[in-house]
Amino acid sequence: MNAAAYLLANGRAEATALECGEESLTYAELRDAVARAGAAWRARGLREGERVLVFAPDCIAWVIAYLGTIWAGAVAVGLNSRLFERELSVVLSESGARFIWCTEGSRALLQRLLANVADPPQLVIDTQWTEAIKAVAPVAAVELADDAMALWVYTSGTTGLPKAVMHAQRSVIASADFARDIIGLGASDRIYASSKMFFAYALGNSLCAGLRLGAAVILDREWPTAERVAEIVERHRPTALFSVPTLYLKMLQSGVAPRLAAAGVRRYVSAGEALPAAVRREWRAAAGVAP
Repeated sequence: MNAAAYLLANGRAEATALECGEESLTYAELRDAVARAGAAWRARGLREGERVLVFAPDCIAWVIAYLGTIWAGAVAVGLNSRLFERELSVVLSESGARFIWCTEGSRALLQRLLANVADPPQLVIDTQWTEAIKAVAPVAAVELADDAMALWVYTSGTTGLPKAVMHAQRSVIASADFARDIIGLGASDRIYASSKMFFAYALGNSLCAGLRLGAAVILDREWPTAERVAEIVERHRPTALFSVPTLYLKMLQSGVAPRLAAAGVRRYVSAGEALPAAVRREWRAAAGVAP
C-alpha cells in the first residue's frame, strides 16, 4: 500500500479537503498536488525509505510536502517548528534525513545548525517548492509493503532527548476506523485539532482520519490559545474539535466554551492527559456536550 494514496482515496473530487485561513483545496486539487509533489521529490533524487523533515507551521503546503514524501515512497517526519535548538540539533544529526522542507524564515537557523552535521540534508524552501511542483507532471504513488515505513513522529523530549517513533504504511488505517466507528464522524464533517500536526494526536485524528473519511480538515498556522481556538471555530465552523485538557480548562476560564457550541461543534474529544471530571462536567454545562 501507500499511506498517502490510501488517505486520499475516498474524498469526492469537488468536496473541500483542506482549509487554512483564506486558502482551501478540494480533494481533486489535493490529489493532483500530492502526486506532483511526489514527482518533484523523486526528481530531486529522493529514494524509497529516505527521510524528509517538514519544519514549518501548519498550512496546506505543509500537507502537500508531507504527503508527497510518502507518495514518493519515502518517510515523512513532521517537526515542531518551535523546537529548541538543542532538540533540533539532535534530530538533524540522528535522523539521517535527505531533505528539510522549511520556510525562508527558518533558513538561517537551519544552515547554522547543519554546519555541525556530517552529510547534512538539503534545504527545500516552501516558496521555491510551490513553483517546483507546478513544473512537473503527477506520478503514481509508490506501492510498498504495508509494514514499510511511512512516517516518523518524534517524542516531545520531556523525558530526555526526542526519539523517533516509526510508523508503518498500515498505521494510518486505524485513525479513520476510530473516527468513524467510535466518534461517529463521516464525510460531511469538518474536523479541527487545536494541537499541531507534528503531534501524533492531531496528525492521526485530524489529518489522517479526516482525509480518509473524505471530510474537511481545518488547519491553523498560529499557536493555539483559548481565544484563537474560538476564532478558528467561528470562522471555519468545524463539527468536531480535538483538543487537550489544559486548553479545555482555559477555554472554560476565558468564557469561550459557549461560543464553540453556538458555532456548531457537535463532538469534543480530549486526549494527551487525563481530563479532570470537573472540567468535563463544567464543559457539558457550558457547551451542552462533554468531551
